[in-house]
Order: sequence, then structure tokens, then C-alpha cells
Amino acid sequence: MEAGSVVRAVFEFLPSVSEELPLFPGDVIEVLSVVDEFWLLGNKDGVTGKASGVNINANKQIHLA
Repeated sequence: MEAGSVVRAVFEFLPSVSEELPLFPGDVIEVLSVVDEFWLLGNKDGVTGKASGVNINANKQIHLA
């Protein structure tokens, strides 16, 4: 996974701090950068924040029209 990738959440992720993105199955996230093997910085619906990489199916990239 790299910056510019578009991925879909496969699990629910409820943030513990305000800097994290809440994710629900099916949410589409644009990857802005990879923080480490567990976290990414992404944009969802115009909101930017950290998301747990273990909750993202990076193998199923999608294309937005």
C-alpha cells in the first residue's frame, strides 16, 4: 500500500482519540501516507486522520469514478 492508493475498510474501527478516523465496513479511504506497518494516514469523506492498517484490506483497491 502506498500514498495515492484507495482502499476499502473491511472491519469497524472506533477511534480512541480525535486524530483517528472512525471506519465502518465498506468505507472508502484514500491513503495519504503509511505511518508504519499498523497505521496509515488517510482521507475519508473530506476528513483526514490516522486509521489502523490492520483494519484495511489493502489487496482490494478500488477505483472511484
